Amino acid sequence: SINNDCRFKSTVLVFDTGASHGLTPFLDDFVDYVEMELKVKDVSSVQTVVGIGTTLYKMRDTKGQDVFVPCVSYHLPTTDVRLFSPQTHHQIWKPSESHLVGDGSQVVFGDRGVVINIPIDRTAGNLPLIHN
Repeated sequence: SINNDCRFKSTVLVFDTGASHGLTPFLDDFVDYVEMELKVKDVSSVQTVVGIGTTLYKMRDTKGQDVFVPCVSYHLPTTDVRLFSPQTHHQIWKPSESHLVGDGSQVVFGDRGVVINIPIDRTAGNLPLIHN
């Protein structure tokens, strides 16, 4: 539906250095997928993950080229955010690295020869955000 398409396009990707796995509400983010059921607790309730697989996110590198970056992610339809786990990415896809630079206003993410600058949005909880 149009509402789901608008939500899909407007949901940002948080580059979450503390996340042990990626997370998305959208089945369409996955390039491979296995159904599963896993209860996860957040601050106020228990939610149910319904699947896990490889997500693929489009990012723009420092040369202006679109690149696709994979992550192992949980499928949690009830969430309203996408999380990218650099921790998981760096463990699987090597060589890659990420770190804060300068005054802490951006994260530099290097992945197999590609460099991506991810700005930290000070107005949105001081988070590194990727808008697709």
